[in-house]
Amino acid sequence: MPSLCPLANLTFDDLHLETKKPPVTTVPPDASIARCLEFMKERDSIIVPIQGRSSISRIAAVVGVSDVLGYILKNGGVDGLDKVDLEKETIENVETLGLGDEEEESYRIWERDFRDTLEAASFTESFLRPMTNEFTLLKPYLLTQSDIIRHVHAHPESVTPSIDLDLPIKVSLLKPLTAQKHVVTMRDRDTAIQGFAIMREKKVAALPVVNDNGLIVANLSASDLRGITRTGLTELEKPVLEYLKHKTSSGQIKTPVVCTPDHTLRDILGLLVGNHIHRVWVVETLEDLRPIGVVSQSDIIASFVGVQAQ
Repeated sequence: MPSLCPLANLTFDDLHLETKKPPVTTVPPDASIARCLEFMKERDSIIVPIQGRSSISRIAAVVGVSDVLGYILKNGGVDGLDKVDLEKETIENVETLGLGDEEEESYRIWERDFRDTLEAASFTESFLRPMTNEFTLLKPYLLTQSDIIRHVHAHPESVTPSIDLDLPIKVSLLKPLTAQKHVVTMRDRDTAIQGFAIMREKKVAALPVVNDNGLIVANLSASDLRGITRTGLTELEKPVLEYLKHKTSSGQIKTPVVCTPDHTLRDILGLLVGNHIHRVWVVETLEDLRPIGVVSQSDIIASFVGVQAQ
């Protein structure tokens, strides 16, 4: 049975994830970028663990899909995608580009004992950025923010009593919605690569796609780059809605997941877990789909532990 102690005092052992999480699978540093993007798609993941070249550490780094996006834009830009060869260029080149830069999405690795608490190991500013931890006792696995969100959704009693999950997010989030900067959007007539370039420039992981009336009609995130090949790079030059249609098996654009300021933390947890997503766009009302904010996994975890997400 899961421990009923507050979230920050839970140990990794209390989460019992070693029986639920898949074993850590790595790729060699000379694996092609295309292979790594396919690796992420196959595992429904936004990261790829890179093998260490020495026997000291099994994993040298974890590279995210946003890092790959940065590499593509740095080497090809919006108008030079033909300069990028994802089959020949290796993931090590991507790792070298971003690893250790606080503005990049490359993941640092922390080894933790299963008896460590989440507070001691993870509740830091670094954790609130995309990050994973490596555990080397029992069966190693990667812990993500999604794991924490799923645990709280299944065991709301693990949140300290001072956190009321049934309060609306307009008063319960540590970072008030009114304090959020203008929501960065892209137009539905823009190309996919233009949208990805905006993400890179503004240092965000996703964009709401809006129509001429400013209403959300789709969502473009870095994960939509997964599975792309060199020939597939030309797809990025298509209008974003056309690109997103080709990314789904049904040929239909997924309906954007939204909430209002009156939705509760419990509601948001349900939306994140139920839709397997990392953020929910905030709109004034469900009848007026103009984006006024966003609630991410980082925002939720930050509110639980009292540390503002960056």
